Amino acid sequence: ATEEGRVIYSNIRRFIRYILGSNIGEVITIACSPLLGLGGVPLTPLQILWMNLVTDGLPALALAVEPGDPEVMKRPPIQPNESIFGRGMGSYMIRVGLILAIVGIALMVWAYSYTAEHMEGGLDPQRWTTMVFTTLCLSQMGHALAARSSTRLTIEMNPASNLFVWASVILTTILQLLLIYAPPLRQFFGTYLISGTELAVCIGFSMLVFVWVELEKLVLRLFNKGPELKLLE
Repeated sequence: ATEEGRVIYSNIRRFIRYILGSNIGEVITIACSPLLGLGGVPLTPLQILWMNLVTDGLPALALAVEPGDPEVMKRPPIQPNESIFGRGMGSYMIRVGLILAIVGIALMVWAYSYTAEHMEGGLDPQRWTTMVFTTLCLSQMGHALAARSSTRLTIEMNPASNLFVWASVILTTILQLLLIYAPPLRQFFGTYLISGTELAVCIGFSMLVFVWVELEKLVLRLFNKGPELKLLE
């Protein structure tokens, strides 16, 4: 019963860590876009709803069924009055949110300038918004894979231990691409057709969030040992 309780509590923290960390980044990105003089926000209400229900929802639900750490019973007991945001989770969400926002804003500035420079070639002036939308969604897929553990690298974890996470990431990525390359969905969601090169740029930017979270785990290992490291999970 103690082991099951610890696994459930860890999964609740994992769910909240992913959802709120991603949402902080989205809110900052959307809020900053008018301040940059780009002529409005990059996402429509329908696209924001899509991100909240699908891009955030599916991976978060998959993270909530993550199997327990093999060493879950070797962790020191947690204080009953501890906040659910304790042990660094609150600062983690802020850090990841800021990194996601920085990636989104950097891509947004680049995409806006790129689109403006190529408008004479027939590009729609709002084409940059689809690149921002795509980057934010794909960034969260990398975050979902990295958020499976606070201390173990993704390559150290058995991919088959939680196939729901991989299935949700693959399915959400395919659906996101359909919003761009399937004409009926593109028209319904108000996206624009982007080239393979532009999609590759979006993927490159989005991978930075995954890399950041993985590097954080390595840093934690340098400064936390033994019981202290296990408590961070």
